[in-house]
Amino acid sequence: MQDRYISLDPALADSSSHMVRKSLYWQRLNEAAGGQAATLVAAQIGVTASVLSYSSLRSSGFRTLPIQTGKVPKYGQVLFAGFLGWNFGSSFVYTLLGDSAQYNYLVGNKSAILSGEKSLN
Repeated sequence: MQDRYISLDPALADSSSHMVRKSLYWQRLNEAAGGQAATLVAAQIGVTASVLSYSSLRSSGFRTLPIQTGKVPKYGQVLFAGFLGWNFGSSFVYTLLGDSAQYNYLVGNKSAILSGEKSLN
């Protein structure tokens, strides 16, 4: 099965080219931010931070089940630790593998790139 349908009908040329530009834009933006490595490292560090936070709370008597409203701050603490871990991991890979000049160009010129006024480079 074809991943993307591109019509050869001249009436649909604008929408087809916009669809291709949009797909390429998001692909280049993802690669400029570190690519799939950033996602994998961010997920791994986020889960590790959540597990470490949970084990710290567990040693002080916290139990996840049964779910109770009084435990919401501790649930939030575990989720917040995962969020911070995710951000740290993605930022770490962005500084090592990312291309900040390309990323800033893509973010700053998004509408012009998607409309076809500027190139992706």
